[in-house]
Amino acid sequence: MLLKKDTVKAGLIYTLLIAFIYMSGSAFMTIFYYKASLLCLFFLTIAITFVVKLRKTDSLIPKASVLIMLGLCMVVSMVNAGVVSDTYVAVFLQIALALLFTEICSFTSFKKYFFDVISCLAIISLVFYAILSVYPPIMLLFPKTEGIASLDYYNAGVYVFGSFNTFDTFVPFMRNNSIFWEPGCYQAFLNIGVMFAFDKYRQTGFSKWDWIKAVSLIIAIFTTYSTMGYAVLLLVVIANYRTV
Repeated sequence: MLLKKDTVKAGLIYTLLIAFIYMSGSAFMTIFYYKASLLCLFFLTIAITFVVKLRKTDSLIPKASVLIMLGLCMVVSMVNAGVVSDTYVAVFLQIALALLFTEICSFTSFKKYFFDVISCLAIISLVFYAILSVYPPIMLLFPKTEGIASLDYYNAGVYVFGSFNTFDTFVPFMRNNSIFWEPGCYQAFLNIGVMFAFDKYRQTGFSKWDWIKAVSLIIAIFTTYSTMGYAVLLLVVIANYRTV
């Protein structure tokens, strides 16, 4: 029964973490369906938090107090400004989600879960990027959404293709951005995964699968062609190589 409970909890945490990552940088969640997605994720997180912490709710009280104070600050700010702003609501919900998530997942566990999730996204993105490199028109098989800037998006669910809409002909966007709206956003998540990989290696060492995941993160960073991504990766390696 204990194993089953732990397995269910791990599944819930993985589900929430994947949803958080999609909400933080997905081309479709952040640009087209942000408000509805954020509200749905907020109520889902509340439900899961109370299910997981059903018999241990003491630590929820101080966090609930923080949320109430933040909510009051949000209301006062909107009243003073004389306008109901979606930005205030979004920021409040994001802080609330982070606080609720800490109720069901410690930072040590978070590093493990995040490393698992982002490395899986990296492996998936490398597969799709390889296909894109060989046959760019593959993206035309997926639903198209016109972007609000210079790119149109083709949503494959676990990968988002892009094509420039500033040309009369089909010009594919040949950089790996996984599910994210821009490769520069993707590299930030990948580099966090690399930092957590170094931490895992110091703590417990690597299994064969861990090596595959870590290498996939680094290769994915290179396929973003993000200068910032390269710079951050270099800093991460320099900061950690003496300690491994």
